[in-house]
Amino acid sequence: MNRSMSKLYLTAIAFLLLSACVGSSQTNSMTGSTMGTTYTVKSVGEHSVSQVEIDTRLKQINKIFSTWDVFSELSLLNRKPVNQWIAVSDELFFILSESQNLYQQTDGYFDPGIGRLIDLWGFGAVKVDYKPSRAQVSEMLQHSSIQHLRFKQGMV
Repeated sequence: MNRSMSKLYLTAIAFLLLSACVGSSQTNSMTGSTMGTTYTVKSVGEHSVSQVEIDTRLKQINKIFSTWDVFSELSLLNRKPVNQWIAVSDELFFILSESQNLYQQTDGYFDPGIGRLIDLWGFGAVKVDYKPSRAQVSEMLQHSSIQHLRFKQGMV
């Protein structure tokens, strides 16, 4: 009898635990487009983020980080003169400083600062019909790297 009661208790506990996992939470799915592609966000629960909030945040991210938008914060930074401190958003400061950390940790294999080299080869916004010369590549390698950035209190 003792063994039967133990099995009954274990079965009841297992049933209660499993039934607690199956809630009445609703699943939400939203799809949209941004930055030349589409996205899908799936969430569970009543307090999910709205489509408007998602689109607003993605637009904010694009205005900071886009290399295709000539007015994005990153594009404006890339056009600023060398050796001049520029105030940047907390988000851009964080990404750039963490990118420089990754550059150092990977001995330079990860280098998001090679945009000019990417453009030289025609992989950026402007396509080119020629192979760059060794001299052009060497020139870009000397001046295009995240290692050249310096950081201080929200400025790059």
